[in-house]
Amino acid sequence: MLRFAAMRRIAILAACLCVAACTGSPGGAIPAPRFDTPSGLSVTPGSLSMGPGDQASLQASESGFAGSFTAQSSSEGIASVAPVDATSFQVTAVAVGTANITVSDGKGNSKIVAVSVQSTVIGGQ
Repeated sequence: MLRFAAMRRIAILAACLCVAACTGSPGGAIPAPRFDTPSGLSVTPGSLSMGPGDQASLQASESGFAGSFTAQSSSEGIASVAPVDATSFQVTAVAVGTANITVSDGKGNSKIVAVSVQSTVIGGQ
């Protein structure tokens, strides 16, 4: 009889440990699932290839968003960006290299436009 009681206690302890381990968090609460909804933010063009001194336009749009967008360059020494209006930006190639222009809305969504600034080769060299 004593042996049966000890085995019962071990079984109950094992079940409790299993339940505690399965919850994945302290206190036994299971965290709510996190869903990343896709942003409707669109920026065209999606990438730029330019020569030093060249300028290009970026256009941002987002379904259901009526605010203005912001843009920031990862390297102003390679490619600078300036607003034209609430949805348009002018990118200026400054020097040879690569930079990313990050266009953001007021809701925390953003898109990255890769900018490659290349020197012009004359005579196919």
